[in-house]
Amino acid sequence: MTFTAFRAERSLAWKRATRGPLLWALLLVVILALGFLPGRFDPDLVYTGYGASLTWAIFLVAALWSGASAYALDRDRHRLTLPLTKPLSRWTLWWARTSATCVPFLFALLALFTALLWRPLPEGRAQQLPILPDLRPQAEAQLQELRASGNVPEGFSEARLLRAVEKALANRYEELTPSGTFTTTFPGLPSEATLRQGAIRLSGAPFYGARSAIRLCANVTCGSQTLELHPPQLQERGVVIPLPENFLIPGQPVTLTLARHDTTSAGSVLFRPRADLQLLIPGATSRANLLAFACAVLLTLLMAVALGSALGSSLSFPVALFTGILALVAVSFASLTAEPTVYEESASLWTRLSSEISWQLFAPFSDLFALNPVGKLFEGEQIPWSTLGRITLRLVLPWLLLCSIPPALTPVKDQDL
Repeated sequence: MTFTAFRAERSLAWKRATRGPLLWALLLVVILALGFLPGRFDPDLVYTGYGASLTWAIFLVAALWSGASAYALDRDRHRLTLPLTKPLSRWTLWWARTSATCVPFLFALLALFTALLWRPLPEGRAQQLPILPDLRPQAEAQLQELRASGNVPEGFSEARLLRAVEKALANRYEELTPSGTFTTTFPGLPSEATLRQGAIRLSGAPFYGARSAIRLCANVTCGSQTLELHPPQLQERGVVIPLPENFLIPGQPVTLTLARHDTTSAGSVLFRPRADLQLLIPGATSRANLLAFACAVLLTLLMAVALGSALGSSLSFPVALFTGILALVAVSFASLTAEPTVYEESASLWTRLSSEISWQLFAPFSDLFALNPVGKLFEGEQIPWSTLGRITLRLVLPWLLLCSIPPALTPVKDQDL
């Protein structure tokens, strides 16, 4: 009887969600954002990642609105009389309406997926970081020097101090001077991989000053093959140096030596070896990467609908919508807040308190923000399915269960019966 009631309530909520103007409004957002929105770094000023990001943001707000209205409007207008007089628990009612509210977003997400299929997206290449020495011994030695000189703040654990020093060492910039070189090694293709084309990427904003005066040279060695490559034009956001096809040999490491063939001081090259230097190897196809992107968007929409439904079960519709949007803004702001060092935290109690609040807000969503699906999709990086699975198990499923508890515990009001 419970499953039959669940299916009946879900069917009613499904019809109500699809008959309204929401679905057509979402489809219009997809058309306008992906078809007519101009953006930077695009020669045609259309079909950019900015359109996809804007569509995603509007979908999230619409999901909050739909989730809150699915429960709050009926409760405020005393329309829960018929459902609550049936053998239907509030938990079953919440899950039925929440699942049905997601239907318009599934259709809109399908439209977004179809629209992006028409865009020539790059292949999703896997990213390899260079093999660099462990920073823990260097961090321990530097921490001992700081302690000997009396420059270590009080009130922090040894583990936190060591982590702060290690992070500072990892974010340290390397300068490539006109007379200097930088050499590192990448793991290369796995042994079971096939011969495919790869690339070396120097990301971030490594070139300062006159980029036209810098002559970058990359010597790449894989097995018995050695190449000397000269990127013709250095971009503001870095450079991608493509390797010849079949140059990468499965099971063989790749050695890279960066050098400059110019003698001018008009420009400089600054980069972080542990973050800005990558070897791009073949990974997923463009369509498989687009499918992973759509799944990431779907996970966030499910959480937004669940949050709106949970707030709407106990608050009025305007308050639930305002609180939900405020929660989205708070999480987004916490993700953009830079983590202060222990020295900055010790200088101000407010800095320490705000850092702790930001971290508590951001910690459950750290994997999702670090995934950066829009950036990976349009920059040609693979969106790992393993990361999506970890996000589903560690964030989405607990989030849905947590949001479904308040409606089940909310007492039935006399005005609802």
